Amino acid sequence: MRIVLLILLLLLAGCVGSRRTFDLGDANNGADSCCNDGVTPTHDLSPTADGLVSSDTPGTNQCFGNRIIACSGESDCTTVEDCPFGCSGGVCNPFSCQPGTPTCSGTLAGTCSATGDGIENSTACSRRCSSGACCNTPTAVYLGETHLCAQFADDSTVCWGSNAVGELGNGKVSATISSPAPGLTALSGAKLRSLALGDAHTCVVLADGSVQCVGVNSDGQLGRGANSPYSPEWGPVINLESPMKLVAAAVRHSCAVSETGAVFCWGYNYSGQLGSGNYDNTNVPVPVVGLDAPVEKLAVSFDNTCAITEAGALYCWGKNNYGQLGIGITGAPNKATLVTSAVGRVVEVGIAADHMCLINDIGEVYCAGHNRNGQLGTGTD
Repeated sequence: MRIVLLILLLLLAGCVGSRRTFDLGDANNGADSCCNDGVTPTHDLSPTADGLVSSDTPGTNQCFGNRIIACSGESDCTTVEDCPFGCSGGVCNPFSCQPGTPTCSGTLAGTCSATGDGIENSTACSRRCSSGACCNTPTAVYLGETHLCAQFADDSTVCWGSNAVGELGNGKVSATISSPAPGLTALSGAKLRSLALGDAHTCVVLADGSVQCVGVNSDGQLGRGANSPYSPEWGPVINLESPMKLVAAAVRHSCAVSETGAVFCWGYNYSGQLGSGNYDNTNVPVPVVGLDAPVEKLAVSFDNTCAITEAGALYCWGKNNYGQLGIGITGAPNKATLVTSAVGRVVEVGIAADHMCLINDIGEVYCAGHNRNGQLGTGTD
C-alpha cells in the first residue's frame, strides 16, 4: 500500500511540474515564462594570481570578470565585492533583465530594482526570484464539481469553470469561463484564511475569522438564515460567534471549524451530515455534537463529513450505507462517531460518496466502503 501511495505522489509531482502550471501564470499578469527569459547571474570565482593585472593606481577598485578587486601589487589582490550582473568601471552593474521582460513590479522594463528581500528574491530575470508578479507561483488548487480556483504566493486567486449561479465569486452570473481569470473579485482583495469549493457554491474564511459564501443556496448551504435559488453576491454566514479558521463545502452542506476547534455545519441534512444529532435541514450553522477534542482538519462529501482532532482521532457522520465511514456498522449516524482507534493516529482523510480512505502517522493507508470498482485497493472488488 505504501508503494502504491508513493507512486501516486510521484505522479502528482510530475503533474505539478508540467507545462500546464504556466497556464495559471498566463492569467497572472500575462507572464507565462518570464522567470526563464532573462540573464541568470553568474560568478567568476576562479581567477589565478598570474591572471590578475596590476592597477595603474594601486589600491583602486577595478573589475575582474564578475567581481570587483583591489590590487596593491601585481599579484597582491583582494576581492572587494561579487557582482551578480557583471562589473564595469570598478563598480557592479545594476540589476538587469532582458528588454521586454516583466520586472518584479509586474511592469515591462529593462531593469529590476532591489527589494527588502535582497537580490535572491528580487531579480525578475532569474529563476531565483520568489516574489513579485512575474514569479508569483500557484501554491494551492481547489476543485468544485464544475468550477476550480488556484491561489498564488501573493494571496491572489484565479478561478474558472461554471459561473451559472455566481460561484466564481465575481459578483456576476455568467456563462462558463474557460480560462483562469482573477477570481473572488467581489471580495475586493480580502486576505483569505481558508477557501472551499462545493458543488455550485464557494465559501471563504476571511482574515478576521468571519465566513462568507456565494453561489447556490437551495438547501441553505450559504448559511444566511434563508433559502434561495442562488446568490452571486458574497454574504456572511450568520450565527458564528467565534472566529473561524477553516471552512469546507460539499454538494448541499457546508462546515467550518472555529479557532478553538469546535465544528459547525449548515445546509441539507437528510443523512445526518450536519452532525447536529437530528436529520433536520438548517440554513444557519449548528454545532456538531459528539466531538470530545478540538478539530484540526475537515473532509466533506456528498452526504457525509469527517473530522480529525488535534490528537489524531478520526470522527465521521452522515451517509454510511456501504460502511464508508469506517465506524464498523452501516446506518447514518447524525452525530460525530469515532472511527476505530485500530488505525492509529490519523493525519489525513479523504471521503467520497461511497468510500473513505485515511493515512496514519506511520504512512499506512486504510479504506472503507463500497468496492465495486476496486477503489479500496485491497486487491479485490
